[in-house]
Amino acid sequence: MQPALGLDPAPARAAGRAVSEAPAWHAPGEPHPVAGFASGTVDVWWLSAARGDPVVRKLIARYAGEHPASLRLASGPHGKPMLEAARLRFNLSHSGGTTLLAFALDAEVGVDVEHARIVRRRDALLARCFTPAERARLRATPDPDTALLAAWTAKEAVVKAIGRGLAYGLGRVELDLAGEHPRLAAVAGEAGPVSRWTLRALPPLPAASAALAHAAGPLALRCFRG
Repeated sequence: MQPALGLDPAPARAAGRAVSEAPAWHAPGEPHPVAGFASGTVDVWWLSAARGDPVVRKLIARYAGEHPASLRLASGPHGKPMLEAARLRFNLSHSGGTTLLAFALDAEVGVDVEHARIVRRRDALLARCFTPAERARLRATPDPDTALLAAWTAKEAVVKAIGRGLAYGLGRVELDLAGEHPRLAAVAGEAGPVSRWTLRALPPLPAASAALAHAAGPLALRCFRG
């Protein structure tokens, strides 16, 4: 989420479902998890690394089977980072000193993480990015800032998986906010219908919200802390 949206740092599933079958972040151990990475798997990594930290490039290179120095990253038509002519799909998100990365084979992925914030100009943000039903739910929650961040990360993960990011329009992604985790209810526009995408809840992060989305399919979720 960008500062222009009115956020200040502060201490602080298939359609209709949000799935979290990964109850915790796991230490990678040996052999490295990339040895068990295959089609039908989506790996998510939580790194204590800021934007530009070499450890991020090293991890991408390891999944790509390349040396970090020879890794060639490209951008998709709308700026999404990618590897040229490769089955490996990945996405990343930074917030403060935290980076999340998601990896899958032959399935588009999107991930987002946002540390706790006090939301300024909340009404303007709600009006621009959320449906009337979503706004009603978010205004009724006892912790509106946390609920808003959870909903934002869910929407942004979806539009990043689509490959357009915020330019796609968060208002075109509709959530069901009645449960513990946001659930994907509708995707309007050329990336629809909603059945093309799966929204996944991730294990909790300290003072942060995070979400994963990927092209629909039965992908087994593995979560690691590096």
